[in-house]
Amino acid sequence: MAIAFVKSAQNTVAASTTVAVTLSVTTGNLIVLCVSADNFVTISGVSDGVNTYTSGLDVTKGADPGRFWHTVATTTASITITATVSSSAFIGLIVQEFSGHTSWVIDKTASNSSSGSSLTSGNTATTTVADELIVGIALWGTSGGAATLGAGYSNLASITSGGVYSALESKVVSSVGIQSAELTVSASPSYTMGCVTIYGTGRVPKSALAFIGNLGII
Repeated sequence: MAIAFVKSAQNTVAASTTVAVTLSVTTGNLIVLCVSADNFVTISGVSDGVNTYTSGLDVTKGADPGRFWHTVATTTASITITATVSSSAFIGLIVQEFSGHTSWVIDKTASNSSSGSSLTSGNTATTTVADELIVGIALWGTSGGAATLGAGYSNLASITSGGVYSALESKVVSSVGIQSAELTVSASPSYTMGCVTIYGTGRVPKSALAFIGNLGII
C-alpha cells in the first residue's frame, strides 16, 4: 500500500506551558509532529495518554527550541496530543498523519542552520528503500514572513509562535537517493531546517533485491 497523507492539525498558544491538538487517528498510521516555542524554554515532552512519542531531529533556532517527534497510532480513536515546555512561553504544535503501513522506521536525517530567503536542510545520506516519506521541518524568524513549499513537496502546515514561524512539509519518493528539504520565504531570517526520511517496515532494500536478482532468484 502506498504511503499517503491523511490529515493535518495545528495549534498555537501564548503564555502557557502546554499546547494541545485533538484529532482522530487510525491504528498503524504514522503521526509526526513539530513542536516549537520561544523564550529560552525547553521542550519537556509529548503525550496523548495512549501512544508513546519518540523525540527526533532537533531544529532549535538560536533561543527558540524546535523538535520533530513521531509515533505509530496504537488505536483508532480521537486523541488529544499535548506538548509541554519547561516554563510559560509561546508554543506551537503541528501534527500530521500518514497511512500506508502499520510500522515505520526513521531512516535518514539532515539539518542546517543559516540565514536567507531559501531555507534548506542540506543533504541526507542515501535512503535505504525506494518508497519513503520525506518530511521537512523548519523554524525561522517571523521577519521572514510566510513560506512557500519546496520543489516536489506538498502538505505545508505553518504557524507562528511569538517571534518564530514553524512548518512541516512532505513528499513521497519512489527511488533511493539523497534527500533534502527546502522552503522559500520573502526576507532573509535566521533559520534551522531539517529533513527526515521514513519508511514502512517489511520492505526489502533495493541493494538486497539487486543481490537476489544477480543470483537468478528473481
